[in-house]
Amino acid sequence: MTVAPAAQALMVAGVDVTTNTLPPGNGAPWDHVGLIGGTTGVYLGAFGGGYWVITAAHVGIGALTLNNVTYTAVPGSGVQIGGADVFVYRIDSNPGLTNLALSAVAPGVNAAVTLIGAGVKGDATLLNWSVNQNGNTSGASGGAAWTWTAQPDASGANLSGYGWGSGKVLRWGTNAITGTTSYNIGTGTTSALYTTFNPITGEAQGAAGDSGGAMFYLNGSTWELAGILGAIGTFNNQPGSTAVFGNITYAADISVYRSAITSAIPEPAGVVAWSGALAAGVALWRRRRRA
Repeated sequence: MTVAPAAQALMVAGVDVTTNTLPPGNGAPWDHVGLIGGTTGVYLGAFGGGYWVITAAHVGIGALTLNNVTYTAVPGSGVQIGGADVFVYRIDSNPGLTNLALSAVAPGVNAAVTLIGAGVKGDATLLNWSVNQNGNTSGASGGAAWTWTAQPDASGANLSGYGWGSGKVLRWGTNAITGTTSYNIGTGTTSALYTTFNPITGEAQGAAGDSGGAMFYLNGSTWELAGILGAIGTFNNQPGSTAVFGNITYAADISVYRSAITSAIPEPAGVVAWSGALAAGVALWRRRRRA
């Protein structure tokens, strides 16, 4: 598996490109996720008299568009968190949304999560390939390149997936935690959660523009921000602009960086500390993608 740069709109299995572009019925905090140029950011809330956004470090600071309203970034307010692919900064005015809870403990393997990102639209046409691994069963980049031959249907194929399509849109999909790992897209080694793309209707995989998007986890009755989308993992020599079943989506593990995030964002006076208030609750895309 090869790690690809920043993730972009979500690919969602088994549905057309118009599906999952409205708030999910499960209650995940859709309104908190918006566009930063051609990428994605998440509104954290109001703290210390400021209004804070979190995104991937390789996305960086920029105007955030939430619910068709654009908020200007405050110059000089950006902070990279823990030398990793995590970044917070302030916007100039209040979107009027609640403060998000940050996961203090990472969701476990097989935990259900909802991914929201603003990348490319997926093509709903299933693609099929006959793939010869040429003896390189590990998929390592130093071994022989895999050979991909397009097939008209699944009968002669051993891998399937979707093309990325064109245009970008805010979209959501579900998946389950596969495990923990790390990735480095040039912005520092980043502790991560990851999911695997399977042929299950509604299942999500990152694509171009999803970087900085949200991985939400329902902990009891509280939706928590568990991860920030950062990169995707693809197969050896995989055709460009495709999402293939078995690909991976990486998200920076918020539970690892939570203390550093709460230290970077001032607490407002006279309220419960973040530590209490929120506890309830493979090529790397190195460049920021713009619409």
